[in-house]
Amino acid sequence: MIVDDGIHRSLCVSGAMRRRMQIGDRFLCDTHTVLDEEPFALSYPQELYYSDEHTKRPEGNIAFVVTIPSCPEDSTAETGRDDAGFSFYDAAAVLKQSVCNCTQLNNDENEEDLPSLPKSKYNSTLYAVIHPGAISCRGPIDGLDAQYLGLPQQDYSYDRVAVLEELGYWVVIWKEPLYLHEIEDEYLHDEIQNNTGIRDLLHLHAYNLTKHPVAVMMDFDTVFKEPIDNLIDELLNDPTKKSLYTKKEDGIVNTGMLLVKPEKKELKSIIDTFRSTPYDTDLGWDKSGFKGMGVDGFLTYYYEFLNSNANTEMSLIASSDETAVVSFASKETCGKPWECHYDKSWDEETINVCRTMNEAWFAYRKDFEEHWTKEHLVDTSLQNYHRDFFLGYCKSEGVEGYPRASDHRNAPTTAPTPYPCDADTQTSSTEGRLSYDNNKHSQDQELTLTTPRRARDFNGQSQYCVSGSVMDLSFVPPFNILFVLDISGSTRSRFQGTRSGRVSDIGIDNTVLESEVMGCLKMLEFIAKSDNLSNDNVNIGVVTFSTTATYHGMFPPLDLANPGEVNPAITTLLNGLNGEGWTNFDGALDRAIQYFAEAPSGRNNIMYFLSDGIPNVSGDHDGEVQQITSPSNNNHISTITFDWELARLDEFGVQRHAIGVGSESDTRIGFGLWKIDNTPDPQYGTGPTQVMSREALVDAIMTNSVVGDIVHFTVKANGVPNYDIGPDDLIPGPTGYSYTDLTVPNLNTTAGAINTIRVELIMDYDGNINTQDDQNIMVVENVIPGAVPSVFFPKDGDERSLQGRSVRSV
Repeated sequence: MIVDDGIHRSLCVSGAMRRRMQIGDRFLCDTHTVLDEEPFALSYPQELYYSDEHTKRPEGNIAFVVTIPSCPEDSTAETGRDDAGFSFYDAAAVLKQSVCNCTQLNNDENEEDLPSLPKSKYNSTLYAVIHPGAISCRGPIDGLDAQYLGLPQQDYSYDRVAVLEELGYWVVIWKEPLYLHEIEDEYLHDEIQNNTGIRDLLHLHAYNLTKHPVAVMMDFDTVFKEPIDNLIDELLNDPTKKSLYTKKEDGIVNTGMLLVKPEKKELKSIIDTFRSTPYDTDLGWDKSGFKGMGVDGFLTYYYEFLNSNANTEMSLIASSDETAVVSFASKETCGKPWECHYDKSWDEETINVCRTMNEAWFAYRKDFEEHWTKEHLVDTSLQNYHRDFFLGYCKSEGVEGYPRASDHRNAPTTAPTPYPCDADTQTSSTEGRLSYDNNKHSQDQELTLTTPRRARDFNGQSQYCVSGSVMDLSFVPPFNILFVLDISGSTRSRFQGTRSGRVSDIGIDNTVLESEVMGCLKMLEFIAKSDNLSNDNVNIGVVTFSTTATYHGMFPPLDLANPGEVNPAITTLLNGLNGEGWTNFDGALDRAIQYFAEAPSGRNNIMYFLSDGIPNVSGDHDGEVQQITSPSNNNHISTITFDWELARLDEFGVQRHAIGVGSESDTRIGFGLWKIDNTPDPQYGTGPTQVMSREALVDAIMTNSVVGDIVHFTVKANGVPNYDIGPDDLIPGPTGYSYTDLTVPNLNTTAGAINTIRVELIMDYDGNINTQDDQNIMVVENVIPGAVPSVFFPKDGDERSLQGRSVRSV
């Protein structure tokens, strides 16, 4: 179905009459991809995404806006708290279906295939505001998802702009409206990346859609059951009102259902206030009591404390006295629909609420299949897992129990065969220095490049593999890496973050301990994917602690039979851990000393110490003074006195990363985790890290010592850039960044020919490519001679060049 708004024809049905253009190997719908002229939109890859100069966006109708700040696999705290990740296609399709069905886009009585639905007097445009760094993402199957589904644990990427365009979204590529270095409050500047991340502000771009009288901010788990004309009317009919908002269970603004009047002046006011307002860890924004560093927490402060007369909390009641909109963010207990979550401990009220929400979402999933794909992609008669909730779509708890539409449509069910890379390689490197903080500090960095030694016909392929790394020169392989994991009784409690489907021994998924295990496995997956880390230069140790501590031994990180996979002995050990007992930091450090005493000498030593609690078991007093009977009170001096152990670890040169898991952990100065940590952040000087979600924990473990942000990364073959390769192809990890088995085409294999592969990288301290005094620009190049002799059999009249000689057959 096509709706003509008088300026441009926007599509609500995927695939209908779309004009496409080819750029390289990508096919992009220029009708829907809009690269705006805003000053903060200048860093998207213009070589890949062009818009027709005559293309204009719709105007005058209601904008429905979903925001995509980052990829699910991003190793930062800004991983996209509302990102559908595993089920991206399904979530986008269901959201589109519900918007189309409850606006005038679905009011054409002549459409035979459309269901009978309430009518709306408003037309609409469906927008996706996407960050440049969230265009191409790994997956939708990756890492542990693959493990749960029994598929090869191997990367492949997909273009999310293309997916959204296929579904009829107008895609707008914008960066965050405020850079990290512009935040004036020191605490907020230092901590926001460990919280929601600066990209969370991308949601505010709804205020930028000024050609629409109202913008409706949504998440991928928002569902419109009926038109919301009454809410739109309420906002439009009151000139003093600037927004209508809902709230989550914790009392903060829900950006999954928020109506605003787009206005650049109001956006500037919000951004300026965010930039200049101090944040207190206990009292929140300007000590007002309004807490939450993310955009939802800040908008609660901005709407209710600073501008209460212009912004109103709303009730989502339609004309039929039923809830018009379902927002899973408003009831986080229910999880996401594609997580197939049901908890038998729920009370009756929670069961009824979660049932209603899931019923609405899965009804639209069914509706999408019946009316647009013209087929039932999943036989719902075969699934009996809580049918009253999931309408026959879910097979079991967790993402592995959800059958995705993309599995049956256009996504591969197995990862692609890896490209065969020539084992005969050469490696070059270059060094550079990044100076920052007005040249008070600096870091020497190294960029490496590994390519084939010769250009030849390898396995009949015309692609050539390129790999390398970016590292802190003071911290390079080989490594001894130790995981020290808290398995006390408190680690059995639920933790925040995306559910994986793994259920603990007490029947709870997404526990603190499970999240600790996932963080370790992510580190091991990084080693498996890395081009410069292997069993030859990495050694892994595991220590667990509760009332006592256990050293589980020393392991090679990778499977001896298949070096591309994680060592199954470590995976089995970690997945078999269960939580019980007290919390003994001192004993854990004793066992850590045992590992480093046994580990190979002459290596860089790293320890990751993870705990969700506070030490409450006295130490064994290897020379320390204090003694009392254990278990003792939390943080008694006898539980946090381990000077002897720390001195021994210093003798081994151990870099000690202490991570507090959850709000009950204690990272205060002078206490246990603060004493253990000796690796202050190279940029901000902070000590131990406290994380509040599974994603933030993975980020903390994977954070590397390389200072700065990669703002430019290009690979050129014989002077021609490969536009499919960019900064997102550099995988961050604890030892730096790596890029593995990227490919470049069409080197000249003829003997005597000279090829060059050149890598250019810009590392910038504050992430702003326009400030060049805090940048490290590095370039490395490999020369690759052709290796295939030019032998041919000329025919009559042919003339060829053979190694500089003219040959003619007669």
